[in-house]
Amino acid sequence: MLWGSLFSALLHPIDTLRTIWYSDLTNRYSNFTELLAERSLSPALLAGIVPKVLHSALLISSLHYSTNHDLHPLLTVASLVVIYPLLTIKSMQQVGGTRLSFASSLAMPRLDRALWAGLVPHVVLSVLSAYSIGYMLTDSRSL
Repeated sequence: MLWGSLFSALLHPIDTLRTIWYSDLTNRYSNFTELLAERSLSPALLAGIVPKVLHSALLISSLHYSTNHDLHPLLTVASLVVIYPLLTIKSMQQVGGTRLSFASSLAMPRLDRALWAGLVPHVVLSVLSAYSIGYMLTDSRSL
């Protein structure tokens, strides 16, 4: 669990740059090199690191516990659902200073709805990738 969370923290600045790049609705950056030049070595690259590391630690713990205690895989899917708002908060913190930021979202009348936006595709893709990886790693080809 510690190594996964540490790896997540080390890669967080790259994730922040990617999030800023994809959320650039005003075309402020004409290419990724401009973004990198402006934001490199900026403390803002660490925005959202706490929810990201917390999400990673909880997910890894859930996977570890369900694997070692022979629990039903749906419990891991349930944990994906429960901890999903941490990913939303992370993304909102990464795009600080824009209308997509966490501070702007606090003023929304339905912040609870915004925290769960994107949950269904996230869970579907996570489950599909988990089954694909499991299928590739097992000798028996039955699910």
